[in-house]
Amino acid sequence: MNMGLEEKVHNNTVFREAAFKRPRPKTTGKIYLTTDEMDLLEQLDLRDQPYLERKRDRFLLAYWFIMRFSDVTRVGKEMLFFLKGGRFLRYQSTKTMVETTLPSSRLGQHQNLSGIL
Repeated sequence: MNMGLEEKVHNNTVFREAAFKRPRPKTTGKIYLTTDEMDLLEQLDLRDQPYLERKRDRFLLAYWFIMRFSDVTRVGKEMLFFLKGGRFLRYQSTKTMVETTLPSSRLGQHQNLSGIL
């Protein structure tokens, strides 16, 4: 609008008035779930909605292991293994093709990952 006014394409200056400004939504600044909210999500009983249960479980895996969604969707039982009494998750990142091995002790605490593991 300013460029058009400067180049004399138009002479409309209404866009400079306060009423013309785009309203901006108020933000809380919060862009994450708290630990308490994650615990509530983890404990949420979704057995009667298997689709949502699987989605929740994939979200939790992404949260616990800081994985990309594209990698979480490929996680399966074949990626879990035991070594010296510990449980591990090994996967190859879709984006970077880097193979990663993560200790998966957190999986033992969550009993309802049967839908994806």
